[in-house]
Amino acid sequence: MTQSMNQLKNLNMNNQIEIEVIGAPVPQGSLVGNPRFGGLRYTNDALLKEWRSRVIVALADAAPDDWNQNAPLYVSAHFRFVRPKSHYGVKGLRPSAPQHKATKPDLDKLTRGIGDSIEQSGIARNDSQIVRWTVSKMWTDDQQAPGVRLIVTMCK
Repeated sequence: MTQSMNQLKNLNMNNQIEIEVIGAPVPQGSLVGNPRFGGLRYTNDALLKEWRSRVIVALADAAPDDWNQNAPLYVSAHFRFVRPKSHYGVKGLRPSAPQHKATKPDLDKLTRGIGDSIEQSGIARNDSQIVRWTVSKMWTDDQQAPGVRLIVTMCK
């Protein structure tokens, strides 16, 4: 994937990073034993690695040179998902189609993946520096691609 596909928007201010990463958001799965190589792995390891890699690269590329990786952070993450075909009929979106994405993946598992990506991108030394989360998940409309809009702000 090209960088322009991974990152639509990149606004740098001294204390804020804003990015959009395109692609189906992948939750941090559950850990399971890895009998082949020993140790633990996530149940959705391959998909998760690809998704987190896109988020990590976008965050690292968007970070200003003077970013303080020791600062406490506010994080806003808004996840977008494509509606299933069953939500549509001949005349478009069915009246019975749900307005809200109240199905899997769990919002807390999506959030954990973003927190780990923030740490691995070098934006923070540890994801424990995140002192406030604002998160949502929603259906995309015809104008938006699936993905996440992420805003990381340093606290003053």
